[in-house]
Amino acid sequence: MESVSLYELNSRIRHSVEEAFPSPVWVRAEISELKENANGHAYLELVEKDGNRIVAKTKAMCWRNTYAMLKPFFREKTGQPLAVGMKVLFACEVNFHEQYGFSLLINDVDPAFTLGDMARQRQETIQRLRQEGVFDMNRSLTVPPLPQRIAVISSATAAGFGDFEHQLKRNEQGYVFYTHLFPAVMQGERTSSSIIAALERIYVHAELFDVVVIIRGGGATADLNSFDNYELATNCAQFPLPIITGIGHLRDTCVLDMVANVCAKTPTAVAEYLINSVASEDLGLSRLFERLRQGTSAFLQERNNDVLMRSYALHRCASDVFGLCQRHILLRQQRLRERSSALVLSQRHRIEMMEKDLQMNSPLEMMRRGFAVVTRDGKKVASASSLYKGDKVELYFHDGSRSASVTE
Repeated sequence: MESVSLYELNSRIRHSVEEAFPSPVWVRAEISELKENANGHAYLELVEKDGNRIVAKTKAMCWRNTYAMLKPFFREKTGQPLAVGMKVLFACEVNFHEQYGFSLLINDVDPAFTLGDMARQRQETIQRLRQEGVFDMNRSLTVPPLPQRIAVISSATAAGFGDFEHQLKRNEQGYVFYTHLFPAVMQGERTSSSIIAALERIYVHAELFDVVVIIRGGGATADLNSFDNYELATNCAQFPLPIITGIGHLRDTCVLDMVANVCAKTPTAVAEYLINSVASEDLGLSRLFERLRQGTSAFLQERNNDVLMRSYALHRCASDVFGLCQRHILLRQQRLRERSSALVLSQRHRIEMMEKDLQMNSPLEMMRRGFAVVTRDGKKVASASSLYKGDKVELYFHDGSRSASVTE
């Protein structure tokens, strides 16, 4: 039975590979591992996936001289550094070494492929958010008319955060804002998870804030890829407070900007938006106050005129009533005097008549006319039947008295 040594077998494989791939091949793959050696060489592991399942894997390397050119070139064109998880298109020499086995030697990279894949992933994220019905949720919230209680997500040491605080707290109008920083990593692989964690901390105290501000004071354009992350976007889209972003790049718009309630390009622009919101409400209140002042003044003037008119009418009416009452009183006084005089005369006449009647019907007058008063034992006798024979009586006349006795 014929046999060959392992080296001879590998040599045949190397010759076969060299004959099959005499020139570089453009290979599509995903970077699963990337290490930069101290000497400048780059060692990678490339994979191809079917969903989450790896269906192919191989080692790759890029020598120092080539990597020194490819690394800045790729970053300049894509705005992203070569990183784990990124899909790339490399021009590779297919190598097989007797001792080290199969590998790819990277000679070139096509940034357009990566950009296309990033754009595709970004579009898939947007489409997924729309299908789930959350894309417009945060934008449908109404920013309070006076957004003065602000939860800030940023790096505590970022220049953009300092610019935001300076612009907000030292506004020319003197408006007062209350800010609380929820620190987060704003660049690198931990950006999305760090911001989500900050949102979760804010959610616990959501009633204390009017809006959430996410700011990033510039930084590398490469790091903007983190703000296209689906998990970050869906958390922001469904957050119960309006979110305002100021990621810090004038020419780029990320998915986070799209789902946020308000997108301002820079932290200072976010501060200006908040100041202008309060200023707008302040102006509206000032105009309302002026309208109220003018309306109140006009109303008071109208009421004052009405009071003056009513006062004049009341005075005139009172004078008329007083005059009428005075005339009535005078008339009643006159009538009272007349009636009193008539009554006095009438009563005086009546008294005179009564006096005359009394005089004419007095006992003395009656006795002068021939009448006499009979008494017995000092008591007046009113009836003849009360006297008996032999009774002693006294007879009183107008000019004296006599004693007598009853004989029959």
